[in-house]
Amino acid sequence: MNPTPASRASSTRPRGANLSSRRMAYPRKRAVTACEHCRARKIKFDPASLLILEKLHQVLQKLDQQSAVTANGPIGRSDCVLPPPPAAADADDLQPSPASLALDGLHIPSSFSSPDWVVDWPIFDKQFRRGCLLDELFIAERSSSQALEDTVSVSRSRGTICADDIPGLVTRFLHFVHIKNPILDPKAITQLASRLAEDGVGWDRSSCLVLLACALGAIATPFDHRTGTVQQPDPGIQSDPATAENFYQLACRRLGLLDQSAIAAQCYLLSGIYLMYTMRPLQAQSRFFQASSIYAIYLKGQVAVQQQMGLEDDPLQSINLRLEQCLYWTCFKSECEIRQEFDTPVSGLAALAYPHMFPCPPTPDQAINDELGDGNESIPTPASNSSLLSLTHGTLREVEEQSWYYYLSEIALRRIANRVWQYFYQEDHTSWSHMNIYTSAAVVGDLEMQLENWNSTVPSNFRGLSTSDGSEELGTMIRGRYIGLKSYLYRPFLYYVIHHPDCKPETYRILEPLAMKAITTIIESITFGRFYHRHHGTWFCCREVTSYALLLLAAHKSGLTTSGQLDSPHEGLGYAELVKICVDVLRYWQADSPDIAKSREVVELLRDQILREG
Repeated sequence: MNPTPASRASSTRPRGANLSSRRMAYPRKRAVTACEHCRARKIKFDPASLLILEKLHQVLQKLDQQSAVTANGPIGRSDCVLPPPPAAADADDLQPSPASLALDGLHIPSSFSSPDWVVDWPIFDKQFRRGCLLDELFIAERSSSQALEDTVSVSRSRGTICADDIPGLVTRFLHFVHIKNPILDPKAITQLASRLAEDGVGWDRSSCLVLLACALGAIATPFDHRTGTVQQPDPGIQSDPATAENFYQLACRRLGLLDQSAIAAQCYLLSGIYLMYTMRPLQAQSRFFQASSIYAIYLKGQVAVQQQMGLEDDPLQSINLRLEQCLYWTCFKSECEIRQEFDTPVSGLAALAYPHMFPCPPTPDQAINDELGDGNESIPTPASNSSLLSLTHGTLREVEEQSWYYYLSEIALRRIANRVWQYFYQEDHTSWSHMNIYTSAAVVGDLEMQLENWNSTVPSNFRGLSTSDGSEELGTMIRGRYIGLKSYLYRPFLYYVIHHPDCKPETYRILEPLAMKAITTIIESITFGRFYHRHHGTWFCCREVTSYALLLLAAHKSGLTTSGQLDSPHEGLGYAELVKICVDVLRYWQADSPDIAKSREVVELLRDQILREG
């Protein structure tokens, strides 16, 4: 659980970093794949998983080669072309350029794709101020802080917890939360939970980590693949917000005592994930930033130690290397996701040229069967007897394998998504009116090929393919990510068609099928989405739903969804029904976050206006 000094940091000097030595911890000329690393360490792993790892490496190699063809910068803008990456001189001394980071999918995206920018599209006649949705969060945060300052007597009563609940809550955490972000050692966290249940909670960092796991275990529930809200969940598996908050507040009292260790980064990361579960994105953004910053310092410290010892490879052959790699990628992914919505500072983590394209796979040597049975027994959970909800459970090894397959898919799609943002979202939507249509369409074809290569090259037994039927959580989340990414890819062309109806016929012939794809993927996302399940990405789903509704409204107002040119109904649903689905989702979650309530108001107001006009 506690990553050791075996962590590998960057083989290149990060921008802005004050590292004087030319020789970093990774003197290799190329990134080391997880598969090669495991073979070099003579790790025994089943051939199927090694094949999966090798296939994924081949996919990303193809993606990088394809990306190199369609150079760099805000794509389509003929007056904005970044220079190519410098020729290889001394690979140990090269700084990662913005171009090379973009091609590798390792840059932090912008927030120009958020619904706060969509509501500013000219088609809506400037009825709403740009940023009017997120402003509700800042206003609520300020009002809350002011109310606390003005309170003469603040209650100091503290919520109580039952130590006997700790092992069960940690088990829930492992099944419902850890499986999507495997940054901890399940065996170690389970042992810590048992110890704390017997000896009580201390003030050390391990206690903080367990308290956060308990908070997440109490708030998380099994995946509910139903799309409606008629049925009520089984009482035995409902979340317990009060218990979750009690554990979280106890953990927060220990966060300020943490050092600059990897466990501290784990704690801040879990804290951010909990805040996303409870729809407090502003506070979560701060936690994710702290987690990334602490981990960047940790990695640089490991580099310094390695240089001082004169080691050219791993200082230690640690079984925790995979956890360190997962911690890096979860920090990076979390920062990317929150940055798509907030225009906030970026931590130093993204500037590190991290060499591992994927984490190392779990191995039999790391199997959690020493003190938890023989590894072939199912772990009982509060939802094991439920026939209503789909639950990822079974043996610990099966849970770990599911998590591993899903996590690899997430990393691969995150890197492709960052390329989409690098090409089309470096500037706001006004830049799309000036894009080179021919070049931009060619770039879309390249990115489509990357997505299809990812989808087709991954072995058939890889969990989380985009062909998921929606009844299993991890596969459903991957499919949602896949469809949503495609909608972002085609959005600039929908914008162009909406705001430039008088474009030349030859230009329209290029734009029309891409705009059609934008509408189709939006409809697919709305009809497929499982929006009533609480998880750490629920707030992001609500933001996407808001964008989908606004895009449909914009298309309808411009005449695209009524002229028959781009109308692509799905499952018999028309324009009004699709917007209603979005409104219902926003209404369901509006009590959790003030910006969601504002989003619903804006969508309903625009819908009523456009329906009257129609």
